[in-house]
Amino acid sequence: MIPISSPKRVLLLLTAFLVIGSLAASAQAIRFVEPDLQLAGLTAGQTLPVTFQLTNGTANAIKIQSTETSCECTTLKQAPTEIPAHGLGEFIWIFDASRATGLVFQTVTVEIAGGSTVQGQFSTSVSATNAASGTAGSFRPRGVYVHDPSTIAGCGHEHWFFSTGMGIPSHHSATFTNWLSGPRVFRQMPAWITNAVPGNQGVFWAPDVIQQGDRYLLYYAASTWGKRVSAIGLATNPTLDPAAPNFHWTDAGPVICTTLNDDFNAIDPSIFRDDDGSLWLAFGSYWSGIKLIQLNPATGLRITPDSPVYSLARHHEGDDTSIEAACLTRHGQYYYLFVNWYACCRGTNSTYEIRIGRSGKVTGPYVDSAGRDMLANGGDVFLHSQGRFIGPGHAGIYQENGTNWFSFHFYDGDRHGLASIGVRQLVWATNGWPALVAAKP
Repeated sequence: MIPISSPKRVLLLLTAFLVIGSLAASAQAIRFVEPDLQLAGLTAGQTLPVTFQLTNGTANAIKIQSTETSCECTTLKQAPTEIPAHGLGEFIWIFDASRATGLVFQTVTVEIAGGSTVQGQFSTSVSATNAASGTAGSFRPRGVYVHDPSTIAGCGHEHWFFSTGMGIPSHHSATFTNWLSGPRVFRQMPAWITNAVPGNQGVFWAPDVIQQGDRYLLYYAASTWGKRVSAIGLATNPTLDPAAPNFHWTDAGPVICTTLNDDFNAIDPSIFRDDDGSLWLAFGSYWSGIKLIQLNPATGLRITPDSPVYSLARHHEGDDTSIEAACLTRHGQYYYLFVNWYACCRGTNSTYEIRIGRSGKVTGPYVDSAGRDMLANGGDVFLHSQGRFIGPGHAGIYQENGTNWFSFHFYDGDRHGLASIGVRQLVWATNGWPALVAAKP
């Protein structure tokens, strides 16, 4: 954001709610997610894009059809072509601090597949306050909203993670708490995605990151809801510090792609480096489950275009084939695989839970404590809904100074089911299996 040159700055406090139109019962499951943030630092004449999300809890896909602007201070910048059933969608508004103060509104018409519509409305309180001249603007979440957080990565005195969203959002903190928003990885969608995943509009899913040598490797998924036409891409950066002179994300293209001819899906990448320096990528969602490929440690790309694809885990209960969000780690002689079963993306109705198995080889077979193969519905429950922490998922493990930190997203029962990040310490029990200790606030 541009530093402030005027003693006056504008503070925008944003809330969001849904005004129910037609479609009665099912419309009540569609709502704008309250961003729960403060935007500070806008001077007269400045504009700032703000990303909001829409939660669709119905069984139908929805589209943003049109907007009706009741105040000149806000305009719609970008909207998704489709928000999936029981899913999340992002869209961006431009807030212009120079045009209005007081209470203003933005109305959005949402078209449900099949022609029915509901209306949603943002209520935006804009007020001016005085501040010392020369203070830089800031983006201050009061409670971070994220989905599918990556493994945490360290850079200098800061910890960083990335998450699902337009252009791949980032957050940082020195303490694992009070996460602040950082820059998005991409301002423009990499050109190769248009052909690889025609339906993708620049919202990337479930990134993961690792420091490899003198650079950071960030893996991300491009897909559309419920489809196997997907791709996992790679972006690299010598630093995660946006203030560093060499900070720059370079897209390295696709790592692996899937089509309708494949029985697995190239999403939810999870990067793992073994003790011998070899690099592996676990991935997959639904269909035939979690897969594994080996990567070239020098490039971060697949070791060869036709290298083996190993099968690690699968879940199948009747019509339910839910399994995704793999995470690999090693402790002693065993490799440990975390996965998610059941339903995410439904707020407090989410049934997501993390399961675990282990193997003597990185390529499997992985079994739970009872010896059940994870390719045949094996997997001990590692973390499930507890209190306000509903539907935990998307595990990541970050080691710092000999301590293992286990990160995950959850739907906060104290904040109407908004998705957030939790961080807990991971320890190893005498029986060789991991356990979690108290949560970070």
